Amino acid sequence: MKKYFLKILLALVGIISALIFIEVTLQIISLITEKTEYSRTSYVEPDDLKRKRILCIGDSMTYGSGVEFYETYPAVLQKFLNNIYPGKYVVYNIGHHGVSSSMVLNDLEKNIKKYKPDIVLIMIGSCDNFILEKSNSYLFADSTIQRYLTILNINFNKLKIVKLFSVFFLHDNDQIGSKNSFIEHDKSYSLQIELWTQKCNKKLNPEELIREGEDFVKIHPNVEMLHQIAFLYQQKGDFEKSFIYFNKALDIECSVRTVQFLIEGQYIRQKDYKTALAVLEKYKKVFIREKKLDLFLEMKSFCSSINENSESKTLLYNYYKMYSILKKKKIKIIFLGYPQYDKTENELAVVKQNLNAEVLFLFADIVKDKDILLRYDGYCTKYGYEKIAKMVFARLQSLKWIE
Repeated sequence: MKKYFLKILLALVGIISALIFIEVTLQIISLITEKTEYSRTSYVEPDDLKRKRILCIGDSMTYGSGVEFYETYPAVLQKFLNNIYPGKYVVYNIGHHGVSSSMVLNDLEKNIKKYKPDIVLIMIGSCDNFILEKSNSYLFADSTIQRYLTILNINFNKLKIVKLFSVFFLHDNDQIGSKNSFIEHDKSYSLQIELWTQKCNKKLNPEELIREGEDFVKIHPNVEMLHQIAFLYQQKGDFEKSFIYFNKALDIECSVRTVQFLIEGQYIRQKDYKTALAVLEKYKKVFIREKKLDLFLEMKSFCSSINENSESKTLLYNYYKMYSILKKKKIKIIFLGYPQYDKTENELAVVKQNLNAEVLFLFADIVKDKDILLRYDGYCTKYGYEKIAKMVFARLQSLKWIE
C-alpha cells in the first residue's frame, strides 16, 4: 500500500512541477512578446530625454475623439510650448478610448518608466461607471468574503496555464444567435458608411444622423452602423431604442465586442448589475469561442461585487494611489476635470481638499461657450480642445512649472 501511495505522490509532484515549469515559461514568453501601448504616442525619441517631458494620461477626451492628432489638447499644448520655449518641452498623449482609472493606475508605473515624465496631466474617471475590465471596485464589495474570493478568482485567472487550458478544453463553436451576415462590400456601400461615420464625428444633429443610419441599415444591416446608432440613442437617454439596435447587431454578429457593448452600455450605465450578470452568463459560450474567458471572469467579478458606493470609492482610491506614486517619484501632477459636467467633479474636490493636490476644473469655462466648444455627444470640437490646452498652459505658467 505504501509503495502505491509513494508512486501516486511522486506522480502528483511530477505533474505539479511540470505545470509550474509551463507557467514560468509562458510568463517569460509573455513578458518578451507582450505589447503595452495602443495610444496616440507610443514611442520615445532619443532626443526627448534632453528635454522636459509632459505626459498626458486619460480616456477618449485626452485621446482627442472626433479630431485629428494635431487638434488634440496635448498636441495644441505642445504647439504653445514650442512657440514660447522652442525645443525645451515634449508632450506625450497616451490617452485611449474607454480606459478607466483602475486601468490607468495599473499601467502608471510602466508608463513612468517608459516616458520618464517631469509633469503628468491626468483626466480620468468618466468611464469608471461602465468599463468592466481591470476594475478594482471589488475592493469595496459589501462582503469581506466576497472581496477575497474575487481577488483569488482574478489572480487565479491571470495564470497563463489557466488561459491555455481554457483554449484547449473549453473551446466551443456554438454561434448563439448568429446569422450568416455576408454582405457584398462594393465601393458605394463602403463610401456611404465612411461618410456617415465622418458625420458622426462632426457637430451634427443626432436626430438627422439616426434617421440616415436607420434608413441605411434597413437595406444594408451593417454591424458597425448598428453599434453607432445604439450609442446615438444612448446619448439621447433612450435606452429602449439603444437596446433594440444592440440586439440587431447581435443577430448579425454575435461577438464578444457586441456583447460587451450591450452589457456595459445598456445595463452597467443604468446600474442594473443583476441583469448585466444574467446577460453575461447567457453569452458565456461567445467568450469561450473567442478565447476570452479571462475577460468573461473579470466582467463577472465586477458585476457580482459592485455596489452603489463602490464607483465613487474606487475613483477616489485610484486618485490617491496615483498621487502617492507620482509624489514619491517627485513628479509634478495636475488632475483635470472634464469639460462637460461629470461625476468626477465631486471626487476631485475631495482630492484637492484632502491632498492639497493641483486640480484644474474645466467645466465652468467650457460650458459658457458650449455651442462652439462642445459637440452634441459631449466631446470637444477642435476649439474646445484648444481651450483646454490654453487653460492647462496658463496653470503650468502660474505654478512656474514651465519657464
